[in-house]
Amino acid sequence: MRGGVRVAHSVADTVHFYSPIPDLAPKRLSEGEAVFQGKDFAYTPSAIKYSAWRPGAEFYFPLDFRLRMTTDLSPFLTWAEGSVGAEVPSAPSKWHLVSFRDGQAPLMLVFEEPVQLVIGGETGNWILQTTSKFKGWMRILAPLGPKPIGSSVGALGETVQRVKPLAEKLSQPTPVLQDFTVRSDAGGLTAIWTFDRPGAEIPPALLLCKQGGYATRILTGISKTVLEEVEGPIAFSAEPRIVVRFPLRRIPIGRSLSVGTVEQSISSASAFDVPSVVELALMHMAAAPDYLTRDAAATASEEFLRVMVTQIDPITGKRSPLPASGAGADLLAAHALLQASLQSNSLSGKNEFLSSVEDRWDPWSWRIWANKYDTSMRATAIFAAAGASAPDLVTRAKAAMAQAACAAESVMPDYRRKRELPLAEITVVNPIRDLRRAIYADQAVDVEENGFAESLMSPVRIIGDIKILVEKRPNGYLVSWDHLEGKAAEMTLISAFPVEVEAGDNVNQIVPSTFLAETQLKVVPKAIGKCSFLLRLPPWAQELPNAMPPPKYSE
Repeated sequence: MRGGVRVAHSVADTVHFYSPIPDLAPKRLSEGEAVFQGKDFAYTPSAIKYSAWRPGAEFYFPLDFRLRMTTDLSPFLTWAEGSVGAEVPSAPSKWHLVSFRDGQAPLMLVFEEPVQLVIGGETGNWILQTTSKFKGWMRILAPLGPKPIGSSVGALGETVQRVKPLAEKLSQPTPVLQDFTVRSDAGGLTAIWTFDRPGAEIPPALLLCKQGGYATRILTGISKTVLEEVEGPIAFSAEPRIVVRFPLRRIPIGRSLSVGTVEQSISSASAFDVPSVVELALMHMAAAPDYLTRDAAATASEEFLRVMVTQIDPITGKRSPLPASGAGADLLAAHALLQASLQSNSLSGKNEFLSSVEDRWDPWSWRIWANKYDTSMRATAIFAAAGASAPDLVTRAKAAMAQAACAAESVMPDYRRKRELPLAEITVVNPIRDLRRAIYADQAVDVEENGFAESLMSPVRIIGDIKILVEKRPNGYLVSWDHLEGKAAEMTLISAFPVEVEAGDNVNQIVPSTFLAETQLKVVPKAIGKCSFLLRLPPWAQELPNAMPPPKYSE
């Protein structure tokens, strides 16, 4: 990008700047926008601006501009009313299409004010410039993605009709994000983006995720175009805000109180193997993980933390455990999921691993950014699972958007194949898909059947490290555990309704205290050994689910 631009996913040549941008570095980063600043140099951009709400990128030219192209034949310049070849100036226009005669995809240049362009030069060295001095911003994008167009009058005219609505939209000022808020209820989240004007681009994942099984709903008007790129369709908001409903069955805080036991099949795991860490995290989420599983989870987390090295992120300026390439983002996301399972035993604590992964969340693609596709999609999927139970609403919303990105990606091969776009044969990476689909299911429409997910949704939660067993009895649920020497048998039960408890075997006293939805039980055993109490729920309350084994890791 310092030296020029080219159409991604194609064999297109690079369109070179007059010289590489000197000393390019991040200047301003905000939600959905990034500005990089370099030094002023003749004919060369000194700043680059990216916005999640507009396709392409903007380049600021302080001292006129020239672009150099190395094709054998002269490119064409096309605008709404005409088309010209080399040495012939265009008419003044806010946008121009630069097309090629050797099967390359066209580029669109969009300006704030009408300009005249002209192409001059010779074979292998064509120069595109304005007919008068220029100073200002210019947007560059590939309106047709990697698809080439013909050079005949008919082909150019047809292309103009296709891209003209987009060009007119992009000729207007870029919407500026003014506010982002999230509202939560029992069935999901409602995310609200507020802008200073209509016309923000709709993230492509949002337009495709329904086809992938995630039933999001756009609650504000959109304006669709006929253009479809490798990343998805292009559409814009018809209002100065975008409101989206994301279904989400949030896993409540604490461990799920469920009936029965699950065979504990993990006693150790590699802290540096993504499948192992994910399986360990899911096993630890089960209602009653044994002490070997708990020790393995704690040991893996501590081992990863001990060798983790942080560095300054060149974009955000924050310290990050990830390099600029994003390598290892999937492993970090797996440990964020493990950390979430460990923190389910307490009412406090920040998941630092989850925060570090969230820092790499991209507001346009809704994916965790990494150079490698597999790493990015694996990290995105695991982040969607880990963030689903986060206490912070914005983090949960980003996790829901990550789930939308995964759902959209699952239909990408068909989407691209039907449109003859590149990357149609790519192998989609989609870890723990069934579990995520159940967590992000729309309960009002269709709840995905997933036994393990249901076992995590118990209406009664337990906080504490005591390994318990729950058995269903005619008059309630018998909760039992082994009281060990020197251990206080204290636990906290959390429910959305009042519960009754009655002392059972080897229990001298139970002292309950209730505040709002929280019931804290202080249990005083009579002696070392098995203890129990009877738990009774209101007759109208949801029953406790059965304990179910977690799924094996698969992609």
